Amino acid sequence: MFLAHGPADGPAGHAEAALRAALCAAREGGGALPPDSPVTRDAVCGAVVDLWTAGRLLAVRGPESATARHVLPRILLEGTEGLAAVLGTRLHEQGDCAGEFNRHARALAEAARQAGDPRLAARVAEALPGVADGGDRLARPLTGVRPAVLPAVLAPAVTELEAERLALAAACRTLAAGGAVPPLADRYALLTAAAACLDRWRHRRAGHGTLTGDRARLVGALERIAARLGRPADPARAEHDWRPLVLAEALGHRFPATPLLSAMGRRAAS
Repeated sequence: MFLAHGPADGPAGHAEAALRAALCAAREGGGALPPDSPVTRDAVCGAVVDLWTAGRLLAVRGPESATARHVLPRILLEGTEGLAAVLGTRLHEQGDCAGEFNRHARALAEAARQAGDPRLAARVAEALPGVADGGDRLARPLTGVRPAVLPAVLAPAVTELEAERLALAAACRTLAAGGAVPPLADRYALLTAAAACLDRWRHRRAGHGTLTGDRARLVGALERIAARLGRPADPARAEHDWRPLVLAEALGHRFPATPLLSAMGRRAAS
């Protein structure tokens, strides 16, 4: 079992297996992109932090919750589809790493198709009144840490996501009053995932602008959630790039001997 809070044959299990296969291909070469390729870096890092987000949401909501079933397969498929470029000319091979990658990618695509069922979105939307009346997690700020006290590497993403949370809360109040608002289930699910990431994060004094492995995963996860909500990160913030640390961590594991998420989950601040 790859995830303590999700089955190995569930979406997160398939996504991690696809990541292992892509890293296997990158190490072997033979037409796949090398581990030091910028394409490999971006794809692997995106897949890793999406898996990390999945672990956080599954720990809070569980694999059978409507929110997890609605949003996680699609998040994980996005990261897995990015990994396809890493396999290069090996993508359509039948055996070994490429065959394993494609098998799990197909299973994840099917899970993502089912996640788009409008009936599931309707179940997620049942939580929206709680955002308006104070009964839902998203009725409260994403973090109790004041923006001025947040580590500099975290503050931009948290600020953007908190603005989204406030907009969602206002829309939910309009909905409760009988007004018309756009579909909100997707935004609710993504912000719930962001809240799950932040709720289990412990603020450490490791330097106000310092990136550690734990913090890099959190920054990456929040930035990718914010981008899905239409708030992409400023590319000028190169000094706060979370990818080198996340890539080094992923490449430091010899798959499949050490499941990446299991290893990350054992860390005190993960």
